[in-house]
Amino acid sequence: MDKQTILINGKQSNIMFNASHSQEWSIEQSNQDTLNVLDELLKFKDSSVKYQKGITVLNALTTIQLVSNLSITRPSNHIGIIRFSTPPNTIITYRVKEEGLPRYGVIKSSKNIKLLEDLRDRILEHISKTDEAKSSIY
Repeated sequence: MDKQTILINGKQSNIMFNASHSQEWSIEQSNQDTLNVLDELLKFKDSSVKYQKGITVLNALTTIQLVSNLSITRPSNHIGIIRFSTPPNTIITYRVKEEGLPRYGVIKSSKNIKLLEDLRDRILEHISKTDEAKSSIY
């Protein structure tokens, strides 16, 4: 795993570049938990806060925060699904120097917010189709 030090939300942080060896993700693997993780990452998207130096990210969260806030398991899988469906510069994984756990955050830009809102709509459509298919079985 490569590391690069940069200023994120006003703190010296290490960006983490993962060489993933996991399965390929797709939107077909998304569910309500994926939608909840996406909503949590997009919290404060309308905030006017923008750091003058470095990168500004929205509502950066650790996996522990995602688990406790959303009562879900394996939040990194849902992050993987979201990442697979967006360009590489949308969600960043980083570690603040004084903290132990890595954080996930959306790089604040109108383009990234729009991309994730569009992804949210596609996930909702997928969940609706999946629910319809399940209900037709019964």
